[in-house]
Amino acid sequence: FMRLKFYFISFLLPIGTLLTSQVVINEYSAANMDDKIDNFFEYEDWVELYNVGTQTVDLSGYFLSDNINNPDKWLFPDGISINAGQHLLIYCSDRDLVDGTNIHAGFKLTQTKQEYVILSDPNQNLVDAVQILSPNQVNHSTGRITDGNLTWGIFENPTPGSANTNSFL
Repeated sequence: FMRLKFYFISFLLPIGTLLTSQVVINEYSAANMDDKIDNFFEYEDWVELYNVGTQTVDLSGYFLSDNINNPDKWLFPDGISINAGQHLLIYCSDRDLVDGTNIHAGFKLTQTKQEYVILSDPNQNLVDAVQILSPNQVNHSTGRITDGNLTWGIFENPTPGSANTNSFL
């Protein structure tokens, strides 16, 4: 039943995301081999969120996950917010910590298993989701062709923390 509910919600998601949610999954890389380095001098996979709205969103109590059957896998700690028109980068390092502006989720992405990137609100309502259907090439990312756009593309030069530009479909 949960899968059926998810697929139904996923079908409506592109419409509902821009109408009801300010925060979207904007870009991700599951092949960061030697491009974006984190505060531990490691090349971790990452997810970028973007606030398409006009107000700051407090993400305290929101969830990020890579598993459709476990949407509350990683809980955003208190005090994490994303300003209007801004990007928020989360490393998928399995460290489960916040170190200054560096946020590390408690899981890693595995692009060869066709995992998901899922954002849920504090009530575990689906906010946004994308399934990793095609593995990224080394140091490439997948993201919305422009920030918040419904269309997704590939970035040979990923843009974590910056505006999405120069993608190809």
